[in-house]
Amino acid sequence: MAAVDALEKKQPGPGLVPYLRGTVYFVKRDLKNARASFEAALVAQPNAYAPAYDLALIDMQEGHPQLARERYDRLLAKDPKNEQLLLASAELLPVTGGSAEQVKAALDKAVAANPNSRRSRLALIAWLARHNEGKEAVAAAQAAMSAIPNDAQLTEALGAAQLSAGDTNQAAEAFKRLVDMQPKNALALLRLAEVQVTLKDYSGAVVSERKALALNPDLPQGYVALANTYMWSGHPDDAIVEARKLQKEQPSKAIGYAIEGEVLASQKKFSEAAEAFKAALSHEPQPVLATRTYALLQAMGRTAEAGAMANKWMSEHPKDTAMLLLLTQQDLQRKDLVAARAGYERALQIDPDNAVALNNLAWVLTEAKDPKGVEYAERAHRLAPFNPTVLDTLGWALTQNGQAKRGAELLRMASSLAPGQGDIRLHLAKALLAIGDKAGARQELAGLSKLDKASPIRIEAEKLLAGP
Repeated sequence: MAAVDALEKKQPGPGLVPYLRGTVYFVKRDLKNARASFEAALVAQPNAYAPAYDLALIDMQEGHPQLARERYDRLLAKDPKNEQLLLASAELLPVTGGSAEQVKAALDKAVAANPNSRRSRLALIAWLARHNEGKEAVAAAQAAMSAIPNDAQLTEALGAAQLSAGDTNQAAEAFKRLVDMQPKNALALLRLAEVQVTLKDYSGAVVSERKALALNPDLPQGYVALANTYMWSGHPDDAIVEARKLQKEQPSKAIGYAIEGEVLASQKKFSEAAEAFKAALSHEPQPVLATRTYALLQAMGRTAEAGAMANKWMSEHPKDTAMLLLLTQQDLQRKDLVAARAGYERALQIDPDNAVALNNLAWVLTEAKDPKGVEYAERAHRLAPFNPTVLDTLGWALTQNGQAKRGAELLRMASSLAPGQGDIRLHLAKALLAIGDKAGARQELAGLSKLDKASPIRIEAEKLLAGP
C-alpha cells in the first residue's frame, strides 16, 4: 500500500489511485475496503470499466448478482457501444437467470457495436461452440473472417468450430492456412496434427508434430502429441522408442519417463508403468507425477506400497495439497464422511483459499447436517462465483439450512451455467418445492424423468413427481 500512497503524491489521472488501492484490498480479501475504493474510483471516473467490473465481481462474491447486472446496465445506458461492458454483461446474464437466447442476443449486440473487433467475435464463436451450436459457431467464424480477413486467431477459431461441428476436412484446410500464416508457430502445427489424427492421416500428423518440435524442442505437449499419434495408429512400440530417445536427450527432465509410463499403462503393463513414473518422479518431484504413481500402484492392488508412497510424499512436501486431496476424494467416494472432513480440514490448514477443499468440505458438512457447511460454501463462492459446482453446493447448503429462497436462486444460476448436470437440476427442484413453487419444481422434474431409466437422478425425480 505504501507504493500506492507514494503514487497519490504525484497526482496521476482521476480514479487511478483509489482503483489501485481497491485492487490491493481485493487481493487481501478485504472486500469492504475494496468496495469503498472501487466506488471512489468510479466517482472520479464515472465511465471507467475496470472499477465497475471489480465492483460487479464483489457483488457476485457477496451473493448479489442482480446488483452486478444493474451496475452494468447503468453504465451501458451511458456508453451503449462499450465492448468491455457488453461482453461482461453477456458473461453475467446466465448467472442472473438470463436465457441462452438473451446471452446470444447480448453477444450479437457486442459484435454489431464493434464489427471490426476480434474480441467480440471470438466471444460469440466460443459461446456457440460451448453450447453445441456447431453450425452457428462455424457461420459466426466465417462472418468474422469476412469482416476481419487474414486474422490468425479467427482462422484458428474457424478451424476449431469446424472440427467441433464435424467438418473435419474444412478444419484441416483452416489449420493449414493458419500454419501458412504463422510458419514459426509450433502450436499451430499441433492443431493441424490434431485434425490429421481425426482424419486418420497419422503420417501427416507425425510430420506436423516433428516440425513443431523442431521449432520448439522444449514443447512438452508436442512430445505427448507425437506419442499419442503412434498409439492411435497402432504403433505403441514407436511411442516408447520416442520416449526413451527423449530420456537421453533431456536426462534431467521427467517427461520422457512419464510418456513411457502412460504408454505402458495403456497396454495394461501397470508394473512397468509404475516404475517409469517412479523414474519420472526421481527426476522432477511434481505433484501430478506423484498422484499418477500412486494411482498406478493402487490399480495393481499394491495398496500398502501406494499408501507408504503417498505418506512419504506428503511428509517430504508438506505444502502440497494434491496428494492429500486425492486421498480425501477417495474417502468421499467410500462415503467415509468423517475421514473426508478431516482430510479437507487438513488441506485448508495448508491452503486456506483452496476452493476445491472449501467446496467439498461444505458438501461433507451439509451431508452430515452440520450448518457450518454454509460458511465454507460461502467462502468457496467468494473465490469462484461463476463455478456451477460451487453455486450448487452453496445453494443446496442454504436449502438444507432453512434458506431455501436464496438457495433456489443460486441453484437456478448453477443450472443455467451447467444445464446438462442433472444433480444440480434435482437440487433446484427440491429447493423450489421447499419454497412452494410446485409448478417450477414439476417442470424441472419432468425434464429429469426423461433421463436414462437406470439413472438414480431419474428414479428420484419420478418419486418426487408421484408425490406423497
